[in-house]
Amino acid sequence: MSKGGAAGRSPGAGGRPRQARVGAGAARAAAAALAAALLVSAVLSGWDGVLAASRELVRKEKKLEDLKRKLREEKKNLSSIEKREVSVLGELERLGKLLARLRREHRGLSASLRRVKGEIKKKDRRIGSLEKKRSELGQRLERRLRAMYLMRNGSSLRVIASASGADELGRRLLHLARIMEADTRLVEECERLLAELRRERRSLAALKSKRLAAIRDIKKKQRQIMAARRSKTALLRSVEREKARHLAVVSELESAARELTALVTKLRRRRGGFDSTSGFAAMKGRLAMPVKGKVVSLYGKVTHPEFKTVTFNNGIIIEAPLGEPVRSVYDGEVVYVGWLRGYGQVMIVDHDGGFYTLFAYLSRVVKERGERVKAGEVIARVGDSGPHDAPALYFEIRQRGVPRDPLGWIASR
Repeated sequence: MSKGGAAGRSPGAGGRPRQARVGAGAARAAAAALAAALLVSAVLSGWDGVLAASRELVRKEKKLEDLKRKLREEKKNLSSIEKREVSVLGELERLGKLLARLRREHRGLSASLRRVKGEIKKKDRRIGSLEKKRSELGQRLERRLRAMYLMRNGSSLRVIASASGADELGRRLLHLARIMEADTRLVEECERLLAELRRERRSLAALKSKRLAAIRDIKKKQRQIMAARRSKTALLRSVEREKARHLAVVSELESAARELTALVTKLRRRRGGFDSTSGFAAMKGRLAMPVKGKVVSLYGKVTHPEFKTVTFNNGIIIEAPLGEPVRSVYDGEVVYVGWLRGYGQVMIVDHDGGFYTLFAYLSRVVKERGERVKAGEVIARVGDSGPHDAPALYFEIRQRGVPRDPLGWIASR
């Protein structure tokens, strides 16, 4: 699978590959010249021809040793570049995990904020109801106070006339006083509840402010991580370009070394020296796409457009929106969920009969190891945890460990 990345090249890196390519070309040219010389010398006889061939053998053996030395140096450089590549991929994996954790925290805080806002609305409605009740009680208490005042001052003729005597009037006043005491207690209880509700509302408002501040902080961190990821991805691209150049040089040197080795061997000889029957298998050409999107990288050999180096893609890359549902292509069991360097968050599903499917670059998984899944069931979400430039799904089909072309199994769209 092709990976991406970028950064500056180490000083002098451009010079060595060029020199190595020149050396490799010269080696091949010299090898061809040697082959022609051998053909000529083959028709000659006598010690002069043997001695000339021996001298040529010594020269070519020396040339082969120089070529092998250069090849060792290039492989050493390549090993150093590969270590840098592994380091950058590790950092990208760390950033991907951190971004996934922040996204989970963001979702949790958003849900909490919605609950807090709902509680504030409930408190506001309760406060409004209690304020209305307190107002009504206050008005009722005010009317009773006025009536009691009139009775005590003899201003209420109806009450006085209906009373049979002073004792009756006293009892009525006492009864009215008790009602007023009860009303007063109700008003006081309303005041107490209102004060308590207002305290709770202030507490919820403070909690809401904290949640909003935490969400702003998470969004800031997400932007910083995304910027760091872009930088690391650019570095990985640069490292891979440098790696491709060194691979091309190594390939040229190895080819030249093989030619020279074959010629030296010939010269030394002239001198007289040295199943499938499972349910999944029956679905070939009939499986559904694991996600709705566009296939942007195919299975098989891929030639680098600039350096002409050949790599082999074990699967396909499907670009799709971040968070798009990823579905199992067939019934099976989740046998692995985790992070793999260069693949981001990964899920592997076992479909029996030696068939497995691999899903990578995920943002989140919704099935855990050991769970059974059905064809078409959502098992994960598209992410950007892999080295691809945009949100995408990396998808493989393997039969007894051997990768197969997924497009050969997916139904024509």
